Amino acid sequence: MAVEQAHLNVTFRAMPVFSTMRSNLAMVDAFLRRSIIEEHNYRSEDLGFLGIASGELHIQTHNRSVTLVIVALLYQCLENYFDLTRISSRLEDPELQNYLNRLGSNRRFLDGMKKVRHGVFHVRSLRSWRRPSVRYFEEVCDKRGGVLAVMMELRGLLYDFTEKVFLGELRIWPDSVHEEMERLERARPDLIEKLESGEIDITEFLETGVETDNG
Repeated sequence: MAVEQAHLNVTFRAMPVFSTMRSNLAMVDAFLRRSIIEEHNYRSEDLGFLGIASGELHIQTHNRSVTLVIVALLYQCLENYFDLTRISSRLEDPELQNYLNRLGSNRRFLDGMKKVRHGVFHVRSLRSWRRPSVRYFEEVCDKRGGVLAVMMELRGLLYDFTEKVFLGELRIWPDSVHEEMERLERARPDLIEKLESGEIDITEFLETGVETDNG
């Protein structure tokens, strides 16, 4: 019982962080959805950038601004992920970890993302954009198809991570709760859909399952 309670305490610390990660990923999608301007869709509109003539530079400036916001939000998601792994080592995702390890010096890469994040959300000296870690971040991305391409890969891996948590491959709840969830998934698949969509939370999910058994 003491072990089970300890696992529950870990879960209750992890759940708000996991929820924040999902919110940050939703904001990434909001910025991606129809925010990047494709050249064939641009009709030389003035996008309001002072000192920049309408044309290709407007597209580049707009798209770079959107990309920097995406970098900042995905850095927040990674911070959420690292917080979760510190709370519980059971939530470490080998696939995501291997991807980060393949980025060369992932400490410098992540520090570059962090500097971009601070540059987006805080008023800082323009010198921060010339920091070695920011240059390293951009160089790594350039070798892998560009900043947006790498961010899309990260976004996909982070979504995969959340799916693994929902499926119980990475266990955020004690084993007994996951076993009950697996039983309910077989008996009431509609409840799983409501849980994943956010229509009900985990407590309501389990309580509904108990009511179903008693009914």
